Amino acid sequence: MPHKDQGQRQAEELDASLSATMTPAEVLSELKAKWDQDYFNNDLRFQYACALSRSGGINAENDKREAINHFAHLTQNGVFVRDSLFNLALTEYFLADYEFARVHCEDLYRQDPDNRQVKQLHAAISYKHKRMMEQDKKDRDTTLGVALGVGLTLAAVGVGFLLSGSKKK
Repeated sequence: MPHKDQGQRQAEELDASLSATMTPAEVLSELKAKWDQDYFNNDLRFQYACALSRSGGINAENDKREAINHFAHLTQNGVFVRDSLFNLALTEYFLADYEFARVHCEDLYRQDPDNRQVKQLHAAISYKHKRMMEQDKKDRDTTLGVALGVGLTLAAVGVGFLLSGSKKK
């Protein structure tokens, strides 16, 4: 069996963990109702953001984007900074926003360089980001190859028309 790189193993474990911990819709509705009644309660905001970040319903992407806004608000206001940064990076990872996830994870790493969870998250983010960049490069290379092939074909057809036109005269 081939040796897995540390980042790949961390990404696989994190993906499995995230998909296993989805927030049920009724819990999400209950937390939203509580938070709607007390907008200034940062404990409720944090709980609601955590629930949104683990939403798996049809609005999951929008819920996660809303969670990011809540975590960013808490971080900017100095409330639950460590936990908010971690969940912010985790939610961005889940949405495949790897560059933002990496930035927030590195902010957290500067605050807590010995934290094992942060190191694992950073390894997973780095692995997924690298794979995404490699896939983007493959896609660009494929597009360029197809465009070049089409261009050469059109050029050959054009030359053929020119040659056939000059022979008729």
